[in-house]
Amino acid sequence: MNKTIVIGRIVGAHSIHGEIKVRPITDDPARFRDLKYFLAGDRRYEVSSVRMHKENVLISSPDIPDRTAAEALSGSYCEVLREDAVALGEGEFFIEDLKGITIRDISGSPEGTITDIIQSAGTVDVIEYKVGRDKYLMPFLNEYVTLTDPENSIMIADLSKGLKS
Repeated sequence: MNKTIVIGRIVGAHSIHGEIKVRPITDDPARFRDLKYFLAGDRRYEVSSVRMHKENVLISSPDIPDRTAAEALSGSYCEVLREDAVALGEGEFFIEDLKGITIRDISGSPEGTITDIIQSAGTVDVIEYKVGRDKYLMPFLNEYVTLTDPENSIMIADLSKGLKS
């Protein structure tokens, strides 16, 4: 398992004072309100303030003094250490823990590997997986996915519902 959890992607600068604009990659964007630090690249940044702005989160840090420094972080992922991540409820998973696990069809074959979980606002998450060289997409819905077990590195689903991408 990864030592860090991705909670957002830095999509740009917001002001001349060094605020960064973060697009949340979490089911609970309010979790940013309690953020004390974040990791981006190989560096830790202390957080001095957080505020919501449309679908983004604006973060100020004493370690990001101006717009130029904020723009330099654009495209980076905003992460926290796993031990500082929010607690998950039953049946909830970190996306990072699902990447790379085996996905099997309910019939037992074919077998593939999950490459990503794609999130978009207001819609269902989508599982991206590979079988051989082919990539497929499938809605992450209980009617298609019968078992998700990242601890044993397996997901069982009705792969006939997947669409080749």
